[in-house]
Amino acid sequence: MFSVKYNISNNDYIINYKDKKSDTVKFKIPESAKKEIIRQFKILVSNPSLFKETQNSKRDILDKCSDRPKLYTFIHFEIEGSQYEITIDESCENYLPLELKEANEIKKWLHETKKILYSLEEIINAPESNITYM
Repeated sequence: MFSVKYNISNNDYIINYKDKKSDTVKFKIPESAKKEIIRQFKILVSNPSLFKETQNSKRDILDKCSDRPKLYTFIHFEIEGSQYEITIDESCENYLPLELKEANEIKKWLHETKKILYSLEEIINAPESNITYM
C-alpha cells in the first residue's frame, strides 16, 4: 500500500490511511511546471539503457541495500500512448554498478518533480497519511 500518490493528469493528490478511506486533494499546478515534468520524463525514458522497449515498459532498479523493510518509490507514467513503470528505493545509495547511472538520473527527476509538487499550497496544506513504516 502506498501512503500518497500524485496524479498530474487529473491534478489529484491521494492520501491513504490505515484506518479510514483515502482523501483526494485537488491541486493547481502551473501548466509550465506540468510540461517541465513531462519534458524531463521524456528525456529520462529516451535513455536506451533504461528502457529497451518503446511501449509498456517496466523497470526495477536493483540495489544492494539490505535495510528492511524496503521502502520503494513506484513511478507510473503514461505519455503519448506509452506506459512506463519504474520501481526504485530512493533512500538507497548502493545500487548495482550497471544500475548506478540510471538510478541517479531517476532520483534527480524525482527530486525536481517533488520540489515542484511540494511547493504547491494544496499539497503543503493536505492532511498527512498515518501509514507508518517500521
